Amino acid sequence: MRSIFVIALYLGLATGSTAGIVQVGYLDTDQTVWDMVLVGETAYLARGAAGLTIVDLSDPAAPVILDQFADEAVWGVAVVGDLVYLGGAGRLRILDATDLGAVTLVGEVSLGVSSKVAVQGGYAYVACGYLGLKIVDVGAPAHPVEVGRFDAPQDLHSIAVAVEGDHAYVTNSDLGGYPLFIIDVSDPTEPWMSGWFYTSSSAATAVRDGLTYTADWNFFITDVTESANPERTGTVLQIDARDVALVGDRAYLACYVTGLAIIDISDPAAPRTAGGFHTASSGLAVAADGDLVLLSNHDRGVWILTDDSATAAPTATPAAADPAMTAHPNPFNPHTILSLEIPHAGLASVVVHDLRGHQVRNLFEGDLSAGRHTLSWDGVDARGLSLPAGVYLAVLRTATGRAVARLNLVK
Repeated sequence: MRSIFVIALYLGLATGSTAGIVQVGYLDTDQTVWDMVLVGETAYLARGAAGLTIVDLSDPAAPVILDQFADEAVWGVAVVGDLVYLGGAGRLRILDATDLGAVTLVGEVSLGVSSKVAVQGGYAYVACGYLGLKIVDVGAPAHPVEVGRFDAPQDLHSIAVAVEGDHAYVTNSDLGGYPLFIIDVSDPTEPWMSGWFYTSSSAATAVRDGLTYTADWNFFITDVTESANPERTGTVLQIDARDVALVGDRAYLACYVTGLAIIDISDPAAPRTAGGFHTASSGLAVAADGDLVLLSNHDRGVWILTDDSATAAPTATPAAADPAMTAHPNPFNPHTILSLEIPHAGLASVVVHDLRGHQVRNLFEGDLSAGRHTLSWDGVDARGLSLPAGVYLAVLRTATGRAVARLNLVK
C-alpha cells in the first residue's frame, strides 16, 4: 500500500488568493516536503525521512505518483536532464530517472552530512551543515568523487546552496547571525570565500544573471557581479519568506504565516508584491515552472497552483524605466557590439566582469542621452591583454536600473 495519498481540493477551505492565482489541486504527502523541483509537469519532492517522491502533474487536479525512492532520508533534490541528485542521509546519491516510473540508483558518495544540493557543469555543490560546502565531481555519475570543501567557520551550519558561473552562494545559520557566503569555485578543488553579506535569518537564495534573490523572512535582491562587494539593490520587508523560486519577472516565496507571496522583480531596485495565495498553514518550500506553482506546508501537503497572470497578455504600460543591453555577434571572436537602450538621459557606466566577479574592463563611464547607443569590445582587458575564451558579464548601470549581457568569447 502506498504511504502517500492523492486528493484534489479546491478553494474555500480557509484559503484565499489574489487575481491570477488559482488552486487546481492538492497533494497529501503524508510527510513534510522540505525541498522540491518542478520540471515541466513532473515534480520531485524531498520528503525527509520518507525519501523522494516523483509526481506527474499533467492533470494538476489529479496528480499521479510515478515512483518513490524511500530507502533513506532526502532533504534536498536537484535535477539535470535524466539524473536526480539527492542530499540526505549523509550522502550524495545520484538516480537515473530516464524511466520516471522506475528510477534506479547509479552512484553515491559519503559526505558525513548532506542537505540541499545544486548542480552545474559536472559538479554537485552540497550544503553539509557543520561540515560546510562540499563539492563533488559527478562527471561519471556511477563514480562521484568529493574533490573540494569549504569549511564552515565555527558554530556555522551550511543549510542551502545556489550556484552560477564560478560562484556558489551558501546560506548558513548560527545563534548570532546568518551570513551568506560567496564562494569562488572556479577551481572546484580549492574553493575560497570571495565575499559575503548578512541575512536576517536562516535563508534560501536563488541566483540569476549576477543577482541573488534571498528569502530570509524579508526578501531582498543583491547585486553580486562584484563578489567582493555585494550591493543590495531592493528589499521587501516583513514578508516572512522561507524559500524562493524564480520564473521570468516573478519571484515566488513560501511564507511562514501567509502561504505564497508573489514579487514582481522586473525592476531589481524596486521589487513589489504582486499577489499571493493564503493558506491555513505555513509555507515551507516552493517550486515553479511556466505558470505552474507548487507550495509545500507543515501540514504535510503540497498546494498545486497556476498563475494565469504570469502568461497573460500584458496591458499597456508607460515606457519602461529600466535600461536594456544586447550583444551581437554573440558568441564572438574577437569583437562584439553592445547595443544600449537608455530610457532617460544621465550618468551611465558599462563594465565587463569575469565570472569570478573581477572587473576586467571599464568600457564606458559618463553621460548618455536617452535612446540607443553602441559600444564595441575587443575581448581584451584594461591592460590590453587578450582574455581567454569563456563567459563574461557586461553590466550597464544607470540611475534608473541595470542590465546584464552574457558575452561568450570563443577562440
